Amino acid sequence: MHDSFVNIWTKITSYNPDKSSFYTWMHTIAKNKAIDFTRGSVHKMKIRTLGNEDCIDKDFNSTEQKINKIGLNKFVTKLPKDHKELVCLVYYSGHTIKEISVNLKMPEGTVKTRLRNAINTLRKEFE
Repeated sequence: MHDSFVNIWTKITSYNPDKSSFYTWMHTIAKNKAIDFTRGSVHKMKIRTLGNEDCIDKDFNSTEQKINKIGLNKFVTKLPKDHKELVCLVYYSGHTIKEISVNLKMPEGTVKTRLRNAINTLRKEFE
């Protein structure tokens, strides 16, 4: 939303009242920005996760540091590679199930099942 208003502010000189109303012009800019964001999210995810094989060893912000204080990272490192990757993508990198599904070329149901299995394994280990 912020980017849309910045674009409107910076492109106000290009507005032509003969072509459309001001509202329609603003709506078009906002709609195009939303489309750009939606289409770019999968590409951005691929860039963010490139070389993310071992996300546990990376420096995390305060949220991940709090997670590590309860000892969760040592259990995540023990997970099978495919489960570890899903946990890292969802909980450490903040990706959605749909993004992961597209990026890994795997059905959403499979992603959910493997993630649930990983969480169940973590629960058992953490107890």
